[in-house]
Amino acid sequence: MNAPSLNIKLASFFFAGVMMVVSLYGCAGRAKPISLEKTPTSRASLTREATWKPTTESTPGLIPKTAPAAVDLPTAVSVRPTSTLDCVNGLQFVTDLTVPDGTLIARGAQVDKRWQVKNSGTCNWDQRYSLVLIAGTELGMPRKQALNPARSGSEVVIRMILTSPMSPGTYTSAWQAFGPDGEPFGDVIYVQFQVN
Repeated sequence: MNAPSLNIKLASFFFAGVMMVVSLYGCAGRAKPISLEKTPTSRASLTREATWKPTTESTPGLIPKTAPAAVDLPTAVSVRPTSTLDCVNGLQFVTDLTVPDGTLIARGAQVDKRWQVKNSGTCNWDQRYSLVLIAGTELGMPRKQALNPARSGSEVVIRMILTSPMSPGTYTSAWQAFGPDGEPFGDVIYVQFQVN
């Protein structure tokens, strides 16, 4: 192959390449120009434009068979009220006011037991609070009863009228406070005596 025919072939390839670029540019001329400037986008506009819609300008082979799901961006977080307390429960044992541990009691006798306690938490005790037997015997009392109302930081006397058993022995009855959430809290209070 001589030099003039090689030049003719190269020139024809070059011409064909230029024609392809021109024809592609002509097709692309309908497309919108791309701007490289930053434009502020609001969260609301992102939510609206995130839904996929096929257009007439889409290339037939590139349209998916199913449209992707719409993308919803959260605009606000909703907060539901919860049943948890905004305060802390606490009960501190202060002293036994009656029936010290180990006291001898007659069979079947009534026992007037009193404890002085402090509401050491930040919650005020109301009708939703209870005192529950957690160990020992009931000694004639219901296993669950109302806890004396008390404001945070105040002291209160808890009183129970117990009945001693008819059999001799050492008896213990232990109680604990429970909050509105059903959780126990604070010191355990108890009575312990001997029946002769």
